[in-house]
Amino acid sequence: MTVARITLSPITITLAAEGGAAVDLDAELIRRAREGMASLADLAALRAELLAAIAAGVNVSVAADQGRVLISAIGSPASYATVDGDRDLRADDNGRVLEVVGDGAVVTLVPGLRRGHSCVLRQVGDGPAVVRRGRGVRIEPVDADLQTSGRWQEIAVECIAGDASSSTATYLVRLIPA
Repeated sequence: MTVARITLSPITITLAAEGGAAVDLDAELIRRAREGMASLADLAALRAELLAAIAAGVNVSVAADQGRVLISAIGSPASYATVDGDRDLRADDNGRVLEVVGDGAVVTLVPGLRRGHSCVLRQVGDGPAVVRRGRGVRIEPVDADLQTSGRWQEIAVECIAGDASSSTATYLVRLIPA
């Protein structure tokens, strides 16, 4: 597998495998939708997850394989943390998968984290992973708390407005089915 250079610009995302041709991610996703490979909604979700992973600092690998582009994240043990009780989202959660074990846990979103801070909460125990709004926090696209309803469901969390000195923040929060 070839390690990729990833170039982000304000308009497009270009993925370039070393020694291979550059691929415009949006153009590739539109092509796949037109050819019936996947629904536009599924591809939009894939794009959002890839952007969140890149923003979180996840190492992403891109490889060319017979005219296809293969994109994968490269994780490590440091990419995971266990959550076994209620707590606030922390700066060191950035880029991690937070595995909620046992009877579940509530993670409260708080102001004071920078734009681009992102993580995923995954229910691995019997109880739900719950994301709750803290004081001064707004959740998009629906301003409400969110929770999983079964093992292996995930909640993607990304701070889209806020900084370390702010008393308010906005988070993009999405439920990802198992």
